[in-house]
Amino acid sequence: MTFSQFIEEVAGRVYLPKETVRLIYDAMVDVIYEKTRAGQTVWLKRLGSTVFSTYQGRLTDGRTVPKVRFNLSNELKAAAKEIDMEKLGVQTDEEKNKTASETKNCPACGAALKQNTNVPTCPNCGTEPFETKKED
Repeated sequence: MTFSQFIEEVAGRVYLPKETVRLIYDAMVDVIYEKTRAGQTVWLKRLGSTVFSTYQGRLTDGRTVPKVRFNLSNELKAAAKEIDMEKLGVQTDEEKNKTASETKNCPACGAALKQNTNVPTCPNCGTEPFETKKED
């Protein structure tokens, strides 16, 4: 469902013009952003215990950075399970089981990769094989 379709669906349910619903949505999102930036938790009723909050995340090099956490409510988790939705909202047609034989190796040296971040890391080469090269 696209954003426009979402707005149209909500407008039809509450018998309001689409532009009014869009303004209400924008105002809600603005409040969530402002309160989150101020370090406040925002609880959204009917989504259960959904929380937008800031916390200090730790990077692999020891630095801390501010992050925003989104906790799904039990009600939303149950709804996702009813349609067999996987974590992160990705729905697949077939179930894939990862096995040790599917371990990826470094393209430069062939060593087994560590996958503790978004970028695979080779114990010998680091992230260099996965960094894009700039053309001068």
